Amino acid sequence: MPRLGTLHRWFAFVAGIQLLLWTVSGLIFTLDPIAVVRGEDTLPVPVPVPLDPERVRVTVPEACQAARASGRLEEPIRGVSLGLDRDRLTLAVLGAQDRTVLVDAETGVVLDPLTPVEAGELVQRRYRAETPPAVVDSQLIEDEAPFEFRGGRLPVLRVDLDDGRDTHVYVDPETGRILKRRNATWRRFDFFWMLHIMDYSEREDFSTPWLKIFAGLGVLTALSGLGMVVIHVRRRWRRWRYRNASPISIVTD
Repeated sequence: MPRLGTLHRWFAFVAGIQLLLWTVSGLIFTLDPIAVVRGEDTLPVPVPVPLDPERVRVTVPEACQAARASGRLEEPIRGVSLGLDRDRLTLAVLGAQDRTVLVDAETGVVLDPLTPVEAGELVQRRYRAETPPAVVDSQLIEDEAPFEFRGGRLPVLRVDLDDGRDTHVYVDPETGRILKRRNATWRRFDFFWMLHIMDYSEREDFSTPWLKIFAGLGVLTALSGLGMVVIHVRRRWRRWRYRNASPISIVTD
């Protein structure tokens, strides 16, 4: 029992802070719905809508030819899709490195990339509120992505909103699609996610050596504590049996 208690205290001492961080971060994760964390409550994810094929006047070869002529598409062409982008019926021509050029499906005109001002107006139109928030700043990012946009492809347009949540919206300049939504709630979630998975650089790897080590220490802490409980219960049981045992009578002639 003393040896097990010593091991238990050492395990708890080494892993205790991280065990506390796991508990606190788990609590933080439950405070807000995931839609609020992702910003989908104000900028919802687009849902499929029916399209009128009669409006499509441009063929796929014509769209590909127009996209090539624009000089903004890298070969080879990987696909063409019909959809509603930038609030217009378009044929999206996908080239190498996931570069996309939009062609108006009714006129065949190649759409120019969005400007920062146009991106701000587009985000305001899509914002779910009676009065859309003002645009604090809108800029084209080409060289180095902000950390909160890690893993995203450049160039990208960032629109900063005055909505009380410090929201940054990242928009694809070609398609006008919202790539990522970042707000104060997301940043808090992301910070505690880093502490939870113990990936202090990219915050994506939940199989880091540190996580494995401290998870193992957490298991050992729990097992040693459980072992102490078992030993304690067995001792109490033996004492109870001893106190309640029937007296032994010795009969002599």
